[in-house]
Amino acid sequence: YVEQLADVSPTDYMFVPVGCDFAMPKPRLIEYMDHWNEMQYPETGVWAVAATLEEFARLVEFQGNRVPELEVDIAPYWMGFFGSRVELKKLHREASYLLMQAEKFATLESLYDPASYPKAELRDLWEKLAWSNHHDYLPGTSPDKVYREEQLPLLQEVIRRGRMLMDTAIRNLTARVDTAARSGETLVVWNALSHPRNGLV
Repeated sequence: YVEQLADVSPTDYMFVPVGCDFAMPKPRLIEYMDHWNEMQYPETGVWAVAATLEEFARLVEFQGNRVPELEVDIAPYWMGFFGSRVELKKLHREASYLLMQAEKFATLESLYDPASYPKAELRDLWEKLAWSNHHDYLPGTSPDKVYREEQLPLLQEVIRRGRMLMDTAIRNLTARVDTAARSGETLVVWNALSHPRNGLV
């Protein structure tokens, strides 16, 4: 890291990203820092510190006159991400609303039958949906292969399984509605929102 960063670090400070984006946090990071400082600092003159990017930027400000000013487009590709891969955005919203409704009806059903609550299934679906919050997923900046073969099928699976959970809970709840006192055919309508609503059924 020191060799690679030396040529691109105009100040006395270097930033090494650790434990962010696709890198797992290092549980013994402080031990690594201490070991480096004890064994390598005398030889390299580089003192290692576990700090944030904000703290690094504050240090660099003290030597701001050594930092070049550049006028470049640092991200010239896929800049239409608000409008790209629209299907991902639609499916994500549909899956989010569907899981909230499924969980609501499953909770209502569990008031009558506690064992019916699909805890493991809901947890698995929420976890899968959470993946789509990643900054390369929902904005639509992933390669075509990932988009078609991983992202779309994952959201479609969440919607399919979530709808099954909701339909099962609604079917079981509807079976508990006593319509014996009414004559003729009875239609039971469920409102998945948390407030009264008017509209066509």
